[in-house]
Amino acid sequence: HGYNIILRPFFSFFDYRDFKITNQAIQFVLIVILILLMLKQGLMICHLVSNNDSLYYQSEAFGKLIHYASWHPRDCQLRDEKRRSLVIKNVKTIADALRILTEIKEGESM
Repeated sequence: HGYNIILRPFFSFFDYRDFKITNQAIQFVLIVILILLMLKQGLMICHLVSNNDSLYYQSEAFGKLIHYASWHPRDCQLRDEKRRSLVIKNVKTIADALRILTEIKEGESM
């Protein structure tokens, strides 16, 4: 198996706890890189559930998301190509993203 090429030598020097810490650090770095790349483009992409029968589409949370998108048509675009998502433009900083998510959560339209 391919994972033996990397993990077997790793575990000869480190224990499982070290592996968990290393894995978490790598995942954190990758998430930060993804966030920075998306901020560079000025986009925030909210991936939605792909199952049409999901109860999510009947939930209050989805209603708030659609309400926000309808009040901000220039900045929001619903996509249903490969994967259903809501793309929000003009998100330059993490503070902008948090502000938008707070507006969506609280159901504010402006």
